[in-house]
Amino acid sequence: AERMLARGAADALVWISAFEPLPPPAAGVPTVALVRPGARFETPPDVGFAVATPGVEQAGQAFRCDNVVALPLRRLRAANLPSVADVLEAIASRLGPTPC
Repeated sequence: AERMLARGAADALVWISAFEPLPPPAAGVPTVALVRPGARFETPPDVGFAVATPGVEQAGQAFRCDNVVALPLRRLRAANLPSVADVLEAIASRLGPTPC
């Protein structure tokens, strides 16, 4: 992704950071950020959404990097934040059908 951004091969950046409040890199393209509350930005995204953290404010699953096991995550506390999936589904529903 960094190489694509560096050589101008990306039209946009969708940054998802639901576990840590990590800001997106400076991309030089329109940026949509789905991040935990508290993320600080050097360059503010064009569009930003605060999202719930899986295993804290919502149920979910964590996958090991070697694809051996998935761990179920329970919701530990209530929060008035959407999940990453909810935000992406809302965006997709407003974009309409894909031409493929």
